[in-house]
Amino acid sequence: MVDVPWNQATPAEGRDFALWLGATVKVPNAARTVSSAKAGTINPITKKPYLDDRYKPRTIRHSNAVIRSFYTFWIETGEGPLINPVPLARSERRRPHAHHNPLDPFRGEGRLRYNPKVPRRRPRQMSDERWNELFAALRSNRDRAIVALAISNGARASELLV
Repeated sequence: MVDVPWNQATPAEGRDFALWLGATVKVPNAARTVSSAKAGTINPITKKPYLDDRYKPRTIRHSNAVIRSFYTFWIETGEGPLINPVPLARSERRRPHAHHNPLDPFRGEGRLRYNPKVPRRRPRQMSDERWNELFAALRSNRDRAIVALAISNGARASELLV
Protein backbone atom coordinates (compact mmCIF):
# COMPACT_ATOMS: atom_id res chain seq x y z
CA MET A 1 0.00 0.00 0.00
CA VAL A 2 1.34 3.42 -0.92
CA ASP A 3 1.12 6.02 1.82
CA VAL A 4 0.17 8.96 -0.41
CA PRO A 5 -2.95 11.02 0.34
CA TRP A 6 -5.47 10.92 -2.51
CA ASN A 7 -5.10 14.61 -3.26
CA GLN A 8 -1.30 14.38 -3.56
CA ALA A 9 -1.15 11.48 -6.05
CA THR A 10 1.00 12.07 -9.13
CA PRO A 11 1.23 10.30 -12.50
CA ALA A 12 3.96 8.13 -10.97
CA GLU A 13 1.41 6.68 -8.52
CA GLY A 14 -1.07 6.25 -11.37
CA ARG A 15 1.53 4.32 -13.36
CA ASP A 16 2.49 2.21 -10.35
CA PHE A 17 -1.16 1.38 -9.65
CA ALA A 18 -1.78 0.26 -13.25
CA LEU A 19 1.37 -1.88 -13.21
CA TRP A 20 0.44 -3.30 -9.81
CA LEU A 21 -3.01 -4.34 -11.07
CA GLY A 22 -1.37 -6.16 -13.97
CA ALA A 23 1.03 -8.04 -11.69
CA THR A 24 -1.06 -8.79 -8.59
CA VAL A 25 -3.36 -11.69 -7.76
CA LYS A 26 -7.02 -10.97 -7.03
CA VAL A 27 -8.22 -11.09 -3.45
CA PRO A 28 -10.72 -13.97 -3.26
CA ASN A 29 -14.17 -12.82 -2.12
CA ALA A 30 -15.61 -16.32 -1.98
CA ALA A 31 -14.60 -19.90 -2.58
CA ARG A 32 -14.21 -20.94 -6.21
CA THR A 33 -17.27 -22.38 -7.90
CA VAL A 34 -15.07 -24.32 -10.32
CA SER A 35 -11.85 -26.09 -9.59
CA SER A 36 -8.58 -24.22 -9.81
CA ALA A 37 -7.52 -26.59 -12.60
CA LYS A 38 -10.16 -25.00 -14.87
CA ALA A 39 -9.04 -21.43 -14.15
CA GLY A 40 -7.85 -19.76 -17.35
CA THR A 41 -9.12 -22.56 -19.61
CA ILE A 42 -12.02 -22.37 -22.05
CA ASN A 43 -15.43 -23.97 -21.57
CA PRO A 44 -15.82 -26.48 -24.44
CA ILE A 45 -19.56 -25.85 -24.84
CA THR A 46 -19.94 -22.08 -24.46
CA LYS A 47 -16.37 -21.21 -25.59
CA LYS A 48 -16.16 -18.68 -22.73
CA PRO A 49 -12.94 -18.59 -20.69
CA TYR A 50 -13.03 -19.50 -17.03
CA LEU A 51 -11.70 -16.63 -14.95
CA ASP A 52 -8.28 -16.92 -13.42
CA ASP A 53 -6.65 -15.14 -10.47
CA ARG A 54 -5.29 -12.16 -12.44
CA TYR A 55 -6.93 -8.90 -13.46
CA LYS A 56 -7.74 -8.78 -17.18
CA PRO A 57 -6.66 -5.81 -19.35
CA ARG A 58 -10.28 -4.63 -19.67
CA THR A 59 -10.58 -4.45 -15.88
CA ILE A 60 -7.37 -2.44 -15.62
CA ARG A 61 -8.55 -0.07 -18.37
CA HIS A 62 -11.90 0.39 -16.62
CA SER A 63 -10.13 1.09 -13.34
CA ASN A 64 -7.95 3.73 -15.02
CA ALA A 65 -11.00 5.39 -16.56
CA VAL A 66 -12.84 5.49 -13.22
CA ILE A 67 -9.84 6.95 -11.40
CA ARG A 68 -9.29 9.54 -14.15
CA SER A 69 -12.94 10.68 -14.02
CA PHE A 70 -12.83 10.82 -10.20
CA TYR A 71 -9.80 13.12 -10.25
CA THR A 72 -11.24 15.16 -13.15
CA PHE A 73 -14.34 15.85 -11.04
CA TRP A 74 -12.31 17.05 -8.05
CA ILE A 75 -9.97 19.13 -10.20
CA GLU A 76 -12.96 20.87 -11.82
CA THR A 77 -14.52 21.67 -8.43
CA GLY A 78 -11.23 23.17 -7.26
CA GLU A 79 -11.09 21.04 -4.12
CA GLY A 80 -8.74 18.34 -5.33
CA PRO A 81 -5.20 18.09 -6.65
CA LEU A 82 -3.77 20.21 -9.44
CA ILE A 83 -2.93 17.30 -11.74
CA ASN A 84 -4.64 14.07 -12.68
CA PRO A 85 -2.61 10.95 -11.77
CA VAL A 86 -3.98 9.12 -14.83
CA PRO A 87 -2.88 11.34 -17.74
CA LEU A 88 -3.81 11.03 -21.37
CA ALA A 89 -1.21 9.48 -23.67
CA ARG A 90 1.19 11.89 -25.28
CA SER A 91 0.42 12.50 -28.91
CA GLU A 92 3.02 13.22 -31.53
CA ARG A 93 0.50 15.50 -33.22
CA ARG A 94 -0.74 18.83 -31.92
CA ARG A 95 -4.31 18.76 -33.26
CA PRO A 96 -6.24 15.52 -33.66
CA HIS A 97 -6.91 14.77 -37.35
CA ALA A 98 -5.50 18.14 -38.51
CA HIS A 99 -4.24 16.79 -41.85
CA HIS A 100 -6.19 13.57 -42.02
CA ASN A 101 -6.09 11.60 -45.25
CA PRO A 102 -9.72 10.72 -46.01
CA LEU A 103 -8.64 7.30 -47.29
CA ASP A 104 -7.09 6.34 -43.94
CA PRO A 105 -9.14 5.32 -40.87
CA PHE A 106 -9.26 7.73 -37.95
CA ARG A 107 -6.99 6.98 -34.99
CA GLY A 108 -8.49 6.95 -31.56
CA GLU A 109 -7.58 10.07 -29.61
CA GLY A 110 -7.50 10.64 -25.89
CA ARG A 111 -6.16 7.22 -24.94
CA LEU A 112 -5.06 6.87 -21.34
CA ARG A 113 -1.31 6.55 -20.96
CA TYR A 114 -1.03 3.42 -18.81
CA ASN A 115 -3.77 1.32 -20.37
CA PRO A 116 -2.72 -2.20 -21.35
CA LYS A 117 -3.53 -3.51 -24.80
CA VAL A 118 -6.68 -5.60 -25.02
CA PRO A 119 -6.35 -8.73 -27.16
CA ARG A 120 -8.83 -9.11 -29.98
CA ARG A 121 -11.50 -11.64 -29.21
CA ARG A 122 -12.54 -14.19 -31.76
CA PRO A 123 -16.29 -14.47 -32.21
CA ARG A 124 -17.75 -17.45 -30.44
CA GLN A 125 -19.57 -19.97 -32.57
CA MET A 126 -21.70 -23.05 -32.13
CA SER A 127 -20.89 -26.31 -33.86
CA ASP A 128 -23.34 -27.87 -36.31
CA GLU A 129 -24.09 -30.63 -33.80
CA ARG A 130 -25.17 -28.06 -31.20
CA TRP A 131 -27.44 -26.33 -33.75
CA ASN A 132 -29.01 -29.69 -34.59
CA GLU A 133 -29.59 -30.35 -30.87
CA LEU A 134 -31.20 -26.92 -30.47
CA PHE A 135 -33.60 -27.35 -33.38
CA ALA A 136 -34.43 -30.93 -32.35
CA ALA A 137 -35.35 -29.70 -28.86
CA LEU A 138 -37.93 -27.26 -30.27
CA ARG A 139 -41.46 -28.69 -30.34
CA SER A 140 -43.04 -27.06 -33.37
CA ASN A 141 -42.13 -25.77 -36.80
CA ARG A 142 -43.35 -22.34 -35.68
CA ASP A 143 -40.69 -22.25 -32.93
CA ARG A 144 -38.05 -23.47 -35.36
CA ALA A 145 -39.02 -20.72 -37.81
CA ILE A 146 -38.83 -18.04 -35.10
CA VAL A 147 -35.38 -19.22 -33.97
CA ALA A 148 -34.16 -19.51 -37.57
CA LEU A 149 -35.37 -15.96 -38.30
CA ALA A 150 -33.65 -14.59 -35.19
CA ILE A 151 -30.40 -16.36 -36.06
CA SER A 152 -30.37 -15.35 -39.70
CA ASN A 153 -31.26 -11.79 -38.68
CA GLY A 154 -28.14 -11.56 -36.50
CA ALA A 155 -30.10 -10.42 -33.44
CA ARG A 156 -28.36 -10.35 -30.08
CA ALA A 157 -29.66 -12.48 -27.22
CA SER A 158 -30.59 -9.35 -25.27
CA GLU A 159 -32.68 -8.12 -28.21
CA LEU A 160 -34.54 -11.43 -28.45
CA LEU A 161 -35.31 -11.69 -24.75
CA VAL A 162 -36.99 -8.29 -24.42
